[in-house]
Amino acid sequence: MLKFEVIVDWDKCRASKVCVNLCPTYVFSLRKIRWKNSEKTVSVVVNPNNCIGCMGCVSLCSSNAITVKPKNLEIVRVIKQSKAITEFFS
Repeated sequence: MLKFEVIVDWDKCRASKVCVNLCPTYVFSLRKIRWKNSEKTVSVVVNPNNCIGCMGCVSLCSSNAITVKPKNLEIVRVIKQSKAITEFFS
């Protein structure tokens, strides 16, 4: 199964809660953290293994604070190859 690395840039995060409300697999939660000598509410990745790579959080985050990357690029290559083979024989 393809797993994803989800990263929130807390310098950019404005805690709009879009990612929390949108994510179908409950990857995010808003939390108060100590960040650069002050307290800040940010989106925190609380269930990283739940990410299905739908990229909804990335596309709807107004502050561009979220990055989602595949952890296993070899699986991505296999998926691309199998798709190419399927399209070839269709």
